[in-house]
Amino acid sequence: RAFLQTKYRDGGIAQLNADWGTAFWSVTYNDYDEIPLPTWTVPGSAAHSNEEFRSNVSPGMLLDYRRFRRDSVTAFADAQVALMREAGIHSGITTNAPGGFWGKAIDHNDIFRQMDLVAYDNYPVW
Repeated sequence: RAFLQTKYRDGGIAQLNADWGTAFWSVTYNDYDEIPLPTWTVPGSAAHSNEEFRSNVSPGMLLDYRRFRRDSVTAFADAQVALMREAGIHSGITTNAPGGFWGKAIDHNDIFRQMDLVAYDNYPVW
């Protein structure tokens, strides 16, 4: 919710409702406290193996949720790098980037920006 309040600080909840098209989805928010996390909601069907997430909520909500996740993962990685640099580690800082990242809500460019090198896991898929 803090992410949304920061993002929509100029236009407020009215701008969020407009951007998300909440009138179409019959869900108009009056306060940020009313906004839930999106959940897996596909009545009558199970998740497919190639799907990370499906929901019947506003596509605008899902997009902002993915942006929130991206920013959160990046902030966590940056905080870890800062701790290591404060501890005197000034080279060789990295983490692994798993394959199949096109469907994940992360940005490897952002995550590795503060690190020294990129590491990639290339696992076979069979």
